[in-house]
Amino acid sequence: MSRTTYICGICNTKPDQLSHHTAHLNTTGHKEQKIICENNLRKYSLGFGDMFGNYKKIMMENEYFAERSNSMDREFPTFSQWIITKSAEIEKRYHLNELDEKRSMCLVDLYKTETGKVPDFNDKTDKLLFLDWQLNRLIKECETIVKTTRQKTFKYCDPEIITRIDNDEIGVDELIHRFVDGFCSGCDKCNDRGNKRDICKINDANLRHILYKLFKDKIAYKRVEVTTIIMGETEIRKQMMWVSKNDNHIESKMDVHRLVDTELAKYEDVVRLVSKSMGMHTMELILRDLFRE
Repeated sequence: MSRTTYICGICNTKPDQLSHHTAHLNTTGHKEQKIICENNLRKYSLGFGDMFGNYKKIMMENEYFAERSNSMDREFPTFSQWIITKSAEIEKRYHLNELDEKRSMCLVDLYKTETGKVPDFNDKTDKLLFLDWQLNRLIKECETIVKTTRQKTFKYCDPEIITRIDNDEIGVDELIHRFVDGFCSGCDKCNDRGNKRDICKINDANLRHILYKLFKDKIAYKRVEVTTIIMGETEIRKQMMWVSKNDNHIESKMDVHRLVDTELAKYEDVVRLVSKSMGMHTMELILRDLFRE
């Protein structure tokens, strides 16, 4: 299954219906954020430095020195590094890195196609007109970023809930409430109820949603290169291992289970009890299914 999302990079909305996205673009809130976006791009984006000349440099220097004076960081970045960081933050904030590949086309050719003019960059007025056109075009592209992604499918999981988790549309507290409210202590639909280690599919699904939310950005189970030396000969082979997403450090199975136990200990007793009743082997299979790459 695939899911198309219409992202407004300015407001960070992500509806899956074009009509909802179009309605959002016509709201007062969006129009206000669009003005703020334009001001931020003019101010911080490296590509529009020539629009204000020396005035922009003075304005940025004042902000830089004010921020540095309030910082406790002894290794505060230089002015050039600070500007680059600010520009990168703005690009990330407005999803500029997610724009269509057509942006890589020659902007001068696009400008000529859309306006019928060829900019003379030696002429100050022509250059400013081109930059203003480029900025408005960029903002328009930010307003509608279309992404089609294949929905992740995990055993027992609800694909819609997984998608909402990926889009940060549902929090862990809501998932915990869903688990507690829908908790099953034994039903006709459960398999092998005579097996005490067996977990009801209802509880299993809700627990998987919680695990996915808590650890999707922390761990991955993937194939990595492992070097072994046998009888003096070095062999490099790929092996499925647990890896930390923060620093790509290889984690042992026990480390991963301790991480899960520690995190689940913060939540409802029923969540901890169900996860404990599963046993390490069952939990390992669930974690591998959720975080295999």
